[in-house]
This record gives sequence, structure tokens and C-alpha cells, in this order.
Amino acid sequence: MARKPALSDVRGDLERPRRAPFAVDKDRALDALRRRWGRAHQMDVDGAGWWWALRGDGLKAVSGDGPDALLAAICENYAARPVRLR
Repeated sequence: MARKPALSDVRGDLERPRRAPFAVDKDRALDALRRRWGRAHQMDVDGAGWWWALRGDGLKAVSGDGPDALLAAICENYAARPVRLR
């Protein structure tokens, strides 16, 4: 005979820590950015959560408050002045 679910089964599911729905996996996001822009930029996230990219040609660095903002800043900056690698 099949066991009926008990309230303790549901309570256990509710008490499990949940992942924030819009949380960013920093390592995966950096890997994706580096795959596309890694030859032209050095990228990382600082301790305060600010995302930054240093241009490989030494010109102005760009930054953003998340991976999407950083990608937009890189694209805008690159469109205005492409990185010339030495």
C-alpha cells in the first residue's frame, strides 16, 4: 500500500534554502564573457559586486553593476573604438 504524504514531507520542502530567482552565477557569467571578449579584455568582479573589464590596449576600462551591464558597456565601448591588440 502506498504511503500518503504527510505534513512533515511538505514542511521539509519549504524549509530547504531556495536560490534567488535572478541570482547570477558569477563564474559561469565570467566564463561566457571571457569566451567572447577575453582576447581583448581582462574581466573580473570586485568584492563589492562591481563588474569590470580592462581593455587589452590600455585605454579606458569599462564597468557595470552586473554581467548584462558589463556586456553592454563592452559592446558600446568596442563599437566606438575597437581594441587593437599589441
